[in-house]
Amino acid sequence: MADEVWTSREVGRIVWETDVNDTSVFAYQAPTGRTVKMYVEGLPGNIENRRVMTGYWLVRTDGPAAGQCSAGLTAVDGTTSYTWGRFEMRWQQRAFPSGWTARMTECFAGPVTTIRAHPYTAD
Repeated sequence: MADEVWTSREVGRIVWETDVNDTSVFAYQAPTGRTVKMYVEGLPGNIENRRVMTGYWLVRTDGPAAGQCSAGLTAVDGTTSYTWGRFEMRWQQRAFPSGWTARMTECFAGPVTTIRAHPYTAD
């Protein structure tokens, strides 16, 4: 069972998979069926003071020819990809449970995509 789960109209279910050092790893399935991982910096252990956070996302690729970016990125968990970008995440509430909105770029800048996520809670 995941620590937290969100739902999003844009991407479906988003799961908090794990923490690696000071970075939390979220995951969701892209329309292509590939897993997108979001690396949220400074989130582990922070359940009561969430505001604006930054991070990066990636989809595992087999090398430069398979990716969209001109340079590779290696994540904190050792995953390397040529399909990645950065994001800024704004939390709706400071404490759990909270939704968030992430503005995501591709590669070094590129177009901005917005994901709005709402907490999934068992009522």
